[in-house]
Amino acid sequence: MKTLGHPNLLSSVVVRSEGKELIVDKTVRMTDMNSDYLWLEIDAMKEINSPHVVKYLGHKYHQHSDQVSIYMPYYRNGDLQEYLLSHKNLNFKQKINIFIDILTGMK
Repeated sequence: MKTLGHPNLLSSVVVRSEGKELIVDKTVRMTDMNSDYLWLEIDAMKEINSPHVVKYLGHKYHQHSDQVSIYMPYYRNGDLQEYLLSHKNLNFKQKINIFIDILTGMK
């Protein structure tokens, strides 16, 4: 297992091996402010089937700690936030291509 990024008080991301596949376990502590948002995000992820959006593999609610773990495949290039942070000088065409990918995933 490997922790990615900088876990904060509300979430952590761990990559673990499941057979030959690497799985991201994004665990989020539920609060009054994010509870509704988390369940909406999970419901939306279940419905989306697009090559432009990370695949939803499942989730688990940890009642004892009031946390939700969301499971997704691991991609070695990271997520959009990591990409944008490491590529701060994108040209206009690159930004438009990212925007088009996001919109395509929302179909």
